[in-house]
Amino acid sequence: QKNMTELMAKPLIPADQQDYAYFAKTMKESFDEVKMLRRQYMSPDAVEAFFGLEESFSEFSVKNIEIQADVSLSDSEKQQRKQALENKMPEQMRVTAEASRARIDLVTQAQTLINDGADSGSVRRLLESKFESPEVEHILGFYRQEQQWKGRLDSYLSRKQRLVQDGLSDTDQQKQLSRLRQEYFNEDEIPRLKAEEAIARKVAANSSASDQAFEQAG
Repeated sequence: QKNMTELMAKPLIPADQQDYAYFAKTMKESFDEVKMLRRQYMSPDAVEAFFGLEESFSEFSVKNIEIQADVSLSDSEKQQRKQALENKMPEQMRVTAEASRARIDLVTQAQTLINDGADSGSVRRLLESKFESPEVEHILGFYRQEQQWKGRLDSYLSRKQRLVQDGLSDTDQQKQLSRLRQEYFNEDEIPRLKAEEAIARKVAANSSASDQAFEQAG
């Protein structure tokens, strides 16, 4: 029998192959197995008492991603189905979801202000309308860290591009790239760096494919 640790340890496919359909399938499989495990060891009444709301929200999340993954739907149709799905949520869950969405929208507004160069005082006043002071400082601290990360990442990618173009042998190039990574990032940051580089490659590949399609169409 599988336990929770084994479920969480499932291998993931490469990052560049992960899309909404993959996430929907993975979430549904994991959710169904968790539900099955609970019912192996607990009565239906106990499951409902302890996990009823959690399972309702998990089911809502899975269906939400399944809608997003449906390529046959237009953006407006997806939005309509998501709204219909939300209307069927239990009242307690709907209120929680609405409050969470309002806070997320506010954080998004704050991020836009920061990206546009707004001063921290303006951003702090905006956030204080929904968040307590410790939360505001945590959010502002996170954005400061993200700005520092982006600065390091941009500098690293620029130097990496020049290094790759230097015509070094594969062995020398890998050594130089390793030194460059160590210069900008610590060991804990390497997994995130690899993810960022994979995203950059994906964006570049998509851009190249779009350019080729445009040229062929011309």
